Amino acid sequence: MTRRRNVDTVRGTGRILADDQADVLLAQVSYVIIVQEEVLDPPSGPGRRSARGYLVHDHFNPDVAATLVGKPVDLELSDGRRWPCMVGDAEGALVERGAFKPPLKAE
Repeated sequence: MTRRRNVDTVRGTGRILADDQADVLLAQVSYVIIVQEEVLDPPSGPGRRSARGYLVHDHFNPDVAATLVGKPVDLELSDGRRWPCMVGDAEGALVERGAFKPPLKAE
């Protein structure tokens, strides 16, 4: 049997960047990301981790978010890390596309 458990919740204010670039698509968004881990029964070591998230509506215009639906983007977190994701709907649901990446380097 496989189940999931929440291992971390990341909240903050960041930016939406074009996929793996520094082009800013949304300058300020509040977000919540929930990181989960598969728990296997019987246990056989750490399980696969995945993440899901959403944008908090007080810092973005849903009409602007609607233009990003289905497009690959990076959410730049308040600590500088980037999370490859996709805006799943105009309500701000975020769908994982990969693991967290390090901050962009200053030019």
